[in-house]
Amino acid sequence: MQVNAIEAAVAAGMQKFILDLRGNGGGDNRVGVRLYNAMGLTSVQGGGSVTRRISDIFINSTGWWYWHLNIPRIFGADYIFAGRDAPGVGNPNNVFVSVLTDNETYSSAMHIASWVQGGGFGNIIGEPSRNAPNSFGDMRFISLPHSGLIFPISTTYFTDGDVNVSVGRDVLWPDIPVNAADAFDVAMEYLRSLP
Repeated sequence: MQVNAIEAAVAAGMQKFILDLRGNGGGDNRVGVRLYNAMGLTSVQGGGSVTRRISDIFINSTGWWYWHLNIPRIFGADYIFAGRDAPGVGNPNNVFVSVLTDNETYSSAMHIASWVQGGGFGNIIGEPSRNAPNSFGDMRFISLPHSGLIFPISTTYFTDGDVNVSVGRDVLWPDIPVNAADAFDVAMEYLRSLP
């Protein structure tokens, strides 16, 4: 990740960015936080929440890092719930981000894209995402004891903080819907039109 290059661009006065998430199947939301923080943006995740089922499968599959999660564990309960505070997006550099999406933008990539709508610091250009803003994720791989088959299971339900983005939507809809192949050119034209 070129965080240093982004920080240098912002320090040189750059305010317009394109984040291309077309074909991105996801990974880790913290990557998006680091990218946006490098632009000077803060509190980008909105007021969403995380619901995580605590089971033997989850605990055994997570290993050591589970105990370092920044969420409280409710002992004796099946679930833990963690809300994220959202005092509002800080944007001291007046940055604007156009995020490119397509129908392969999924999971964490979709969440990273959704933050621009919820935070009001950019737009989404391209095609709808593959999954909804409120969705399951945080996959863990388990091995069946007798067959040895390995398959993924979801351990977390993510709730997006922006009700206008999340409720009743099966996908994340772009602000400017265009064919994904044309999204970059449309984003360039849009950013050139900004003051």
